[in-house]
Amino acid sequence: MFATPSTFSTGGKWIEQKARDFLEHVKTEGLACTILMRDLDKAFSERFNSVFTSRGIDVKPVGPRAPNLNAFIERWIQSLKQEVLDHFIVFGQSHFDYIVHEYIDHYHEERPHQGIGDLLLASRGEPDNEDVDDEVTTLSMADIRCKTRLGGILKSYTRVA
Repeated sequence: MFATPSTFSTGGKWIEQKARDFLEHVKTEGLACTILMRDLDKAFSERFNSVFTSRGIDVKPVGPRAPNLNAFIERWIQSLKQEVLDHFIVFGQSHFDYIVHEYIDHYHEERPHQGIGDLLLASRGEPDNEDVDDEVTTLSMADIRCKTRLGGILKSYTRVA
């Protein structure tokens, strides 16, 4: 997940720079981008589209009132709202950016994802340990650590090594 700092001014130069920032993120992460799906917001001008099309990326605007065409990001935004933002009164732009970035870090590093077998996104690609014994081990509370973010709104639990 990639998120830029929030702004009240989404002019042509700002949105064009965010497009370049996104492409730099894709390059840094070693990802491939062949199609960019975006909504019909008027901030996405031809200058924004040209940043992508000049690199051979096909820009596809989704239809009006069609959230299912962009379901993955819509679901992620719903998770952000329900798991974090609904619990805060946001005091300014920097506070909002801090909350969003804390959630993104939690989402990538600590939150299990049902769609990939309750694994962490950070652990994807690691080999499965099929040789591990299926023996059930009882843990005491001293063997479990709780990491909290945002004053305890976000929690993750790990075993002591």
